[in-house]
Amino acid sequence: MMAGTNLIILLACNMPWLNERLGKFDLQVFNFADTGRGLATIRDRRVGEVLLEVSDALTPTEILQRFKSIHSTAAAAQSLTNEQVLSLGILELKAINDDYALSLPDHQYSVLTIPSTLKQCFPRCYQASIEASQETAFQFYQQIKIHSKSPPSLADFLWAFATVRSRSLLAPECESHPLLVDGPGSRILLPAFDVLNHKDNAQSALELLQNRENEEVWRLTANEAYKAGDQVFISYGNRDNLKLFFIYGFCMRENSDNLALFDLDDLLEACIKIRPNLFSKDIIKRIKPQLEAAVGTNRGEDRAMFSLDSKGPRDSLMGGLNMMQQVSTQLSTARDDEFMKDITKCLQDSRSEEIRKCLSKLDTLDDLEEGWSDTKRFIRILLESEHALLEMKC
Repeated sequence: MMAGTNLIILLACNMPWLNERLGKFDLQVFNFADTGRGLATIRDRRVGEVLLEVSDALTPTEILQRFKSIHSTAAAAQSLTNEQVLSLGILELKAINDDYALSLPDHQYSVLTIPSTLKQCFPRCYQASIEASQETAFQFYQQIKIHSKSPPSLADFLWAFATVRSRSLLAPECESHPLLVDGPGSRILLPAFDVLNHKDNAQSALELLQNRENEEVWRLTANEAYKAGDQVFISYGNRDNLKLFFIYGFCMRENSDNLALFDLDDLLEACIKIRPNLFSKDIIKRIKPQLEAAVGTNRGEDRAMFSLDSKGPRDSLMGGLNMMQQVSTQLSTARDDEFMKDITKCLQDSRSEEIRKCLSKLDTLDDLEEGWSDTKRFIRILLESEHALLEMKC
C-alpha cells in the first residue's frame, strides 16, 4: 500500500482497460474509504504537471455518425437532447462490448430509481422535485420509444441516462449537432476523466488543445502538489447539496454552497400560517394559478426555486417574498412592515420541523434494497447540513 493514503481496495482486476490507459499517466483506480471509486496517483506530482490526457471524447455528433439507428431516431423525433443521444450511444457501445462502456458501473443509484421508502425521507418539495425528475426521464424514454425501431428497455435507459448525467460535462468548445435541440455547446463523455471525484475548490485545470500529433486532447493539469497515494480531484462546480444529490448521487457535509430551497407551495403555506386573516384557503386557491404562471412552476427538478443560504434569503427567495407582499398589499390596505421577515421565519421553522421528521423516518429504515445504503447516508448528510444552516439563521 502506498504511503500517506486511505486506499482500501484495489479495483484494477475488474478494469484492465481503464488502468492500462491510466497507467500511462501513473494513475490507478482505487476504492477510497471516504469517496468510493476514484483515481490515485502512484507518484508525487508537482504544480503544473499534466495529470491526464483524453483524446477520444465521446460526443453526440460521433454517436449520431457512428450509429445509423440513433441518427434515424433523432431525425424522426426532432427533439432529442445531448443527454438522450449519449444515453442511447452508451447502450449501443455496451452491446458491442466496447471497452469504455464495459468499464462503467453496472448500477446507478440515482433519483431516477430511488426506492419510495428513501424518497419519503425528503421534505415534501424535494419529493416533488424527485418525482418531476423521474417524470422528465420517463417522457424522454417515451420519445425514444415512439421514434426508435428497437428501443431499449426502460430500466436500461434509466441506467444509461443516470450514467450520462453523472459523468458528462458541458463543453462550450464543441458544437451541438443540428438534429439536437439543446445548445450552444455539447455534452461530452471523457473516458477515464469521468472517474475523478469532486472536492470543493479542487485545484486542477481542464483545457482542450492540440498535442504533438495534432490531435485534439483534453488535458488535466495540476494546480496543486500531490503525494504518491493521494486521490486526484476535480471540482464539479459550485453546487448546493440538493443539486449534487440529483446529478451525482452524493452530498457533502462541509459544502460552502449549501442552500435551503423552497417551492411556491412552501411560500403559500407560510402565508396561510402567518397571515390567516388575509390568506384563506379560498384566496390561495383563487390566486395560485396566477402565481404559478408568474414564477413558472413547470421546471422539473428545479421547482424548488426559492433559496436561502448562510447569509439569509437569496435573490430568488427575495423575489418570491416581494411577490407575496404585493399580493398582501392588494388584499389589505394596512401597512405590514414585518411581512417578509415573518414569512422567512415561518419557512425556516417549518422546514426545520419537517427535517426532524424526515430524520426520524430515516432512522427506521433498516431493510433497504441492496446497494442503497450509501444513498441513505448521503440523504442524512443533506438533511443534517440543511438543518444546521436553518438553525444558524433562526
